[in-house]
Amino acid sequence: MTADVTEKQVIVIGAGISGLCCTHRLIDSLGAEHVLCLEAGSRAGGHIQSETTDGFICDEGPNGFLDKEPATLAWIESLGISDELIQANESAAKRFLMLRDQLVEIKPPPGFLLSPALSIRGRLRLLREPFIPRRYGDTPESVWDFAARRIGAEAADNLVSAMVLGVYGGDAKKLSLAHCFPRMAEMEREHGSLIKAMRASRRSNSSGSSQGGPAGPGGTLTTFRSGIGRLTDRAAEVVGDSLRLNVPVTAISKSDDGRFNVVTNDGASYVSDRLICAVPAHVAVGLFAVFAPALSVSLSRVQTEPIAVVCTGHDRETVPHSMDGFGFLVPPNQGKDVLGCIWTSSVFDDFAPDDRVYLRTMIGGAIHPEYVEQSDEALLEYVRNDVFPQMGIETDPEFVKIYRHARGIPQYGLDHGEVLEAVSKAEAAHPGLHFTGNSFYGISMNDCVKHAFEVTERIS
Repeated sequence: MTADVTEKQVIVIGAGISGLCCTHRLIDSLGAEHVLCLEAGSRAGGHIQSETTDGFICDEGPNGFLDKEPATLAWIESLGISDELIQANESAAKRFLMLRDQLVEIKPPPGFLLSPALSIRGRLRLLREPFIPRRYGDTPESVWDFAARRIGAEAADNLVSAMVLGVYGGDAKKLSLAHCFPRMAEMEREHGSLIKAMRASRRSNSSGSSQGGPAGPGGTLTTFRSGIGRLTDRAAEVVGDSLRLNVPVTAISKSDDGRFNVVTNDGASYVSDRLICAVPAHVAVGLFAVFAPALSVSLSRVQTEPIAVVCTGHDRETVPHSMDGFGFLVPPNQGKDVLGCIWTSSVFDDFAPDDRVYLRTMIGGAIHPEYVEQSDEALLEYVRNDVFPQMGIETDPEFVKIYRHARGIPQYGLDHGEVLEAVSKAEAAHPGLHFTGNSFYGISMNDCVKHAFEVTERIS
């Protein structure tokens, strides 16, 4: 082996949350000298970044995680920052939809049956859900098709499509139920009905804690006092010299002895026994174009939707609304320009200066992907038109911060099962190769950490 080649037991490509988690855990099990993480960008953490500006704590991407995943809590504990966690206020349990230019609270059953979120006909159709026969067969089904089949087209349009926009920024008619909301598919498979499944869950749980519903597990939205970016900042700090920034990987190959060769844009070469690919699918497409061309083609199927996050701050006296809740989503059938708005100053204490209201509005996604490329003023105008009237705001914000994610949220289409099959085949064909990250096994922070744990357990 020549002197200009660095040897490691494991090389991790990508320092988002998945790559950082893998690197940190492998350092603990193998030792820092045997693990290296290569990141193309100038900072670790991917979209998970936070900054404080003018007293407002701004998250560029996700604003927290649900505290129901043991792996996430265990990782945070190992990083020594559990004492910095804070939970969303109780009022954040109240969620709203914008329907016909009015905010309508989404109430759990049985109060939901009196909600104007659905027409009388729509509510009656929902009540038929326990009597709808379960679906058999493995043909991929979209989230919208599943919802329309079980609870009716109106509920699919008003409720489920809004939820899909809020989580994925995507089109419910194009996304895979099995891969985007596996809990829904499981509830029908095991109980034959969503309502029957929720009844069974309530019977088996007498603690009163949140057990979740069709969209996924329950739990309380949780973050850090300085924003969710504290997690990835701390992980990068602990990983230390095992993380190298500003070194895009340009080539991957395999030696005759089965080891992986990695070359970066500065001409450096690395060799490792194990290789973890923790970059987004659209980046992996280029990395594997020569090494595994069939895999590269499959990875190109994972599309993303662009998202813009518009943070605005207001004097409390200029906001007549009570702000008692989490915020609201906008169903795509309402013809609006925004996807939804989070009332951040109501959700987390101390994320805004005293006597200030802090709103976080999402724009773009599958509804208007082109909006993300528009000017700051154009984006702010959408907020003025769609959000401010709901809050009774008639004056311009005193604080504005805008983040754009041209490659925002991965979309698990109806062919996502084929993508995962291609990934599994590549891993089997090249022992020591592993894929992780939000392009594959779930987009939430919890999903990423849980799968990172699974990958590192296979290695260590």
